[in-house]
Amino acid sequence: MGARGPLPKDDAKRSSSREPKHETIVLGSSPADVDAPKIPRREWQKLHAQTRAWWNAWLKAEQASQFVGTDWTRLRGVMLPLVEAFHRAIEAGEVKVAKELAAELRMQEQDFGATPAARRRAGWIIRKPGDTTPEKDAAPRRPTAVQGDPRRALKAVK
Repeated sequence: MGARGPLPKDDAKRSSSREPKHETIVLGSSPADVDAPKIPRREWQKLHAQTRAWWNAWLKAEQASQFVGTDWTRLRGVMLPLVEAFHRAIEAGEVKVAKELAAELRMQEQDFGATPAARRRAGWIIRKPGDTTPEKDAAPRRPTAVQGDPRRALKAVK
C-alpha cells in the first residue's frame, strides 16, 4: 500500500506563516522626519488633556518616521476626533458610547502600528537607544511570563 495524499511541495516553493512576506524595517528610537499637520492653538486648547497627550505620543512615536501625508491626514481628520469623542464620553460617564469608540479606535490604530502585534505584522522593529544588534539579526522580543518549565512547579495531590 502506497502513501496517500499529494506529494509535499518543493522546498523552494514552501512558505510559512511565521516567515515575514515583506522586508523588515528597523525603526530608530525617534521619528526621523515628522510632517505632522499643525493644530491651531485655539483648537488645541479646546481638546481634552488626554487627547493632546495622545497626539503628542504619535508625534514622538518611532512609527511616525514611516508616515506620509495621507497618514497624518487620517490621524488628524479621523482619529483625533474619535479620540476626543472617546475621552469626552468617558468623562461624561457614557460607557456604551466610549466602548463603541474604543473598538473603532483599536481598529484604526492597528493600521498605524500602535501595538506590538501590529508592528510585527508590518515588519517594523523598534531599535532602542544603545541597541547595537545588526539589522539582519534584530527580532522582536518575546515576553516570558515564567522562567523555566511551569510544570516543575506542579505538586502531586494525594
